[in-house]
Amino acid sequence: MKVTKLNRYLFPAAVLASTVLLTACEPGTASSGSSPAAQPTQTVTATPSPTSADDAFKQLQKDNKKGQDDLQKQIDEASKSAAAAVPTGTLPNFVGMDLQDAQNAAQAAGFYNLRDKDASGQGRFQILDHDWKVCSQEPAPGSHGLEITVTMYAVKKYESC
Repeated sequence: MKVTKLNRYLFPAAVLASTVLLTACEPGTASSGSSPAAQPTQTVTATPSPTSADDAFKQLQKDNKKGQDDLQKQIDEASKSAAAAVPTGTLPNFVGMDLQDAQNAAQAAGFYNLRDKDASGQGRFQILDHDWKVCSQEPAPGSHGLEITVTMYAVKKYESC
């Protein structure tokens, strides 16, 4: 192997430079002679005492209860607002009326959800409403929301209720 003058001086210089750099990085030695050597770091883990966990749990329960109370108050206020917004009407007394006339009167009063059933219990369909008379009704006459379902129980006109 042929060694040149440059290689002969370059290799020892590189070894010397790396030794100086590595020595400066060793722990316990100062990089500038005036400052003390760095101490190793120590990790400390804090564990909460049982009372602080109990206190945190109690606070969480208290906050949850307050949130539930606030939510219930909002629901109650919304329900009152919705109830006030529902239009109402006066449902007439249909008992004794012709079934068709009773249905017409209900619609004139603003009630459009109408049902009719056979009051005899035979389950017959009321095909010709003028041939039937109303024996009872649900709900009772009076003030109701217009969205309710009015059911009229009827029998054939020649039958008794």
